[in-house]
Amino acid sequence: MKGKKYISLVLIFALCFTMTVPAFANSKMEASTIELTGPKTNLHYEQGSMLDVYDLDAVDQDDIVQSVYTYEQNGYQYRVYGENNQALTHAYAEVYRITDEGEVLVRTETVDNINGVIITEIEENGEVDVSFIDTNRQSTNVVTSSGVTVPSFHDGLVSVNATWGGNQWPVNDYYTHYGTFTPNYAIKTITIQAVTTLIDGIVRACSFSNYTKILVPVITKIVNGIVENSIDKTYTIEDVAFRWTCAPGAPVQQRAVERTIRTFYYDKARTAQIDEPVTTYVYDENYNE
Repeated sequence: MKGKKYISLVLIFALCFTMTVPAFANSKMEASTIELTGPKTNLHYEQGSMLDVYDLDAVDQDDIVQSVYTYEQNGYQYRVYGENNQALTHAYAEVYRITDEGEVLVRTETVDNINGVIITEIEENGEVDVSFIDTNRQSTNVVTSSGVTVPSFHDGLVSVNATWGGNQWPVNDYYTHYGTFTPNYAIKTITIQAVTTLIDGIVRACSFSNYTKILVPVITKIVNGIVENSIDKTYTIEDVAFRWTCAPGAPVQQRAVERTIRTFYYDKARTAQIDEPVTTYVYDENYNE
């Protein structure tokens, strides 16, 4: 993502109110008489599935994938009409309570990831709530060689394929641990479509301002755990490591690849884990292989 520019929160706030969203039904918004909290059961897809948005062969990442599913919660049945784009940077969903008279719209959710700032807009009970999560890390791509152990060309740890930059500096094959972080993230959304975009934005967070490639795992099990249990905050442990350049005699070494292993938890003590850890790899724009 070359030439990536950060957008001010003021502009982003304005954008979130000018984005157009589709209407999946004609019902008017009516106030919910119950809180949409507690576990969801009998979740069933009527159109599409969670995996539809993970089409690695999609030509246009802005292509929209629509899905419809139902579930039960607190003795009521709900139907959700929603969409994600193929890039998982946009989601929109409408939540309807199913009654004898038909469907009653009780909530809408819009999530957009703009250059690492995740904007969530929720309309419910006649009120609109807008919140932001800035996932951008401080970008520092150069350190002095004293800050990293430079391997020998004879220790078998230097890649025979990977290089960095125009000078084709070699890149080592192992990851050096950088740090362990324990952020938590507010989850205000309750729909699969919105939570998918939110969590995908979190696992894409990295310290490279420009990169050529990012490998993001499928996060459906994490999303399922959050949605089905209606959790409003997730806690993480994030272990970050880098592959560095390995240029003998160079005054500085460069970070070439960033690896982040994220484990999501239900609780603040970080004892109740949500499925398996997810690992993201980000390759600096000057990385070649």
